[in-house]
Amino acid sequence: MVYPALSPGGKYELVLFGGEHLAFADVTSLTFLESQFTRNPAHHAEITALSTAFWDSWLLSDSSARAWLDGGGALSVLQPQDTWQLK
Repeated sequence: MVYPALSPGGKYELVLFGGEHLAFADVTSLTFLESQFTRNPAHHAEITALSTAFWDSWLLSDSSARAWLDGGGALSVLQPQDTWQLK
């Protein structure tokens, strides 16, 4: 695992419980193989919220987005069994 070896400062890790490869795609038509996996619809919303805040924080220097990531905001969009870490 890479995350534990990273130096402190502005690092985040999201682990989606039961997350599959398709959690990062908004796919409407699936191949047969892909249709054999159940996608958690909440994952897409979590990814959207967290990645938007991340990019707003780092690319736009948005201090409120950074505070949201570093505070309780990020945790508020996660499912109970998901894991969010920052350092």
